[in-house]
Amino acid sequence: MLRIFTPLNSDVIRKMKLQLLVLFTFIAANTIANEDCSNLSRANCIASQACILVQEESPSLNYQCVAPSNECEQTFAATNTCPVEAGCNYTPYDCYCHCRGNGQTNVKDGNDAPSCLCECALGKPATCSLPNV
Repeated sequence: MLRIFTPLNSDVIRKMKLQLLVLFTFIAANTIANEDCSNLSRANCIASQACILVQEESPSLNYQCVAPSNECEQTFAATNTCPVEAGCNYTPYDCYCHCRGNGQTNVKDGNDAPSCLCECALGKPATCSLPNV
């Protein structure tokens, strides 16, 4: 049986490469030693390649440092980029301030967070997520 394949255009190839990047990043991140994200401060969480910072619902603590739960979050944690071309949704920070004393996880900000001022604070950090279906 003779099969005829349509040549792939550059957009399809680029999207396939990005999807493979997301997949390989997810696999690589899962092989990294499982870091206990809940024991990281905000600055160390963002610097970690195995955890992401999310704003929690409860007002008692402002943020949680958690392990990524999908390929988009894994790529974001590992590379600090969100592969939107591969179908992930990037949401920029909304009034998030990285300066010391402007929110915390289970671990209070220490010298790992810079001493500075922000125009606004206590908002959401940037995220990379799967599309809403």
